[in-house]
This record gives sequence, C-alpha cells and structure tokens, in this order.
Amino acid sequence: MDINTNLGLCNRLRTLCSFYDYAKINNEKLYVNWEIDEDCPGHFLDYFEPLDGVVFNENNAVKSNGRWMRDRNPFAGYNIYKDLTPKKYILDEIKILKKILKKNYTSIHVRRTDHNLSRDGKNVFVKDSVFFDFLNKSNCNIYLATDNFKTQEKYFIRYKKRMPFVKFITGTGKRQTPLIDAVIDIYMCIESQNFLGTPWSSFTSFIKHNKNY
Repeated sequence: MDINTNLGLCNRLRTLCSFYDYAKINNEKLYVNWEIDEDCPGHFLDYFEPLDGVVFNENNAVKSNGRWMRDRNPFAGYNIYKDLTPKKYILDEIKILKKILKKNYTSIHVRRTDHNLSRDGKNVFVKDSVFFDFLNKSNCNIYLATDNFKTQEKYFIRYKKRMPFVKFITGTGKRQTPLIDAVIDIYMCIESQNFLGTPWSSFTSFIKHNKNY
C-alpha cells in the first residue's frame, strides 16, 4: 500500500497512522511519501521511532494522494496513535520540562498565524480572554504551545510567575517554530492536567485525542 502525506505534522501523522492501522489488519507493508516542505520542515524518522512494516520512499516516488481513512475515525473511540513513540532525546527533554513545570500543570495551544476561519466560513478565532479565563481557574504552572513570539510575549507578561519555562520563538514564515519544538509541545500538552486548544487545528485535535487514552 502506498500513500502520500501532506500539510502540517499532525495532518501527516493522522494519515500515516490511519493507513498504518489498516495495513496491519490486512498484513500489508505501507510505503510512505513524506516530503519535507514549508508545511512540515522535518521528517518523521527524525522525531519518532520507526514503525514495523512502514517504509519511507526515497525521492517521494509515489504520486497517489493519501487520505485519512474514514472507517478508522480517530475520534470514534479508537486510538490510531497508540504505536507512535517519540525518539529518546525528545522523551528526555519532555521529562526535564515536566520536572520544571511540576505536577498538575495546565497547558494551552494558542494558534495565531493561520486557521482564523473554519471550513464552513465561521469564525473560530479564540479570543485571548477565553484562554485567560481558563488559566485563571487555577494557580497551576502553565505550559504555552503557540506558533509566534507575540503570543508568547503577551502571555508571559501576564503569567510570568506561572510560566517557569518559555523557549521564545525566533523564526519567521508559515511555521515559525522548529519541528522538534512542535513535537515537544504536543506531548507536553498531552501530559498536562488540564488543556484548552484552538478549534479546527489538527495540532489541538491530536492532543485532545491522545489525552483520552
């Protein structure tokens, strides 16, 4: 079975894991195109352990379009991500950050560079006041996952005492954070006690799905 992956990291992981599950059931190998581009500036194998039976094609030879398998809906009580394991160096970094944040920290994903409108044209931009209200419900430390420096600065000024760790973003363009930081953000949010994300974001969807298992 051959598939393409495209768009951002979490869209690609959803496609890959959906087809991987299907391939295992049918005792097939899965051949995957994972082209590094502006949407996803890094390769799966740089951040995650290899998956048995998955071969990543060189030169992205396959031209067919891979899609999320609808009959393996990850939001219907089935964990398609159960076989995903970040590399040890990422897990070690997450362990260090969890010690800094301490137990029962709260996390938020504030996406600002894109996704201001939903697919049906409705405005899904989440106001900062919504995140502020959520964070004000407790005195726990905060882990902020976001995609630009201005958002980091705004939240750090307001919650400095509750944000013992912030790696300030210096990048520009569509994806302003290195992919390694995005992977760490994902799993730090999954490990948090409470989480609030951004609607219509595959990044938030990935986190919320994995928090349920």
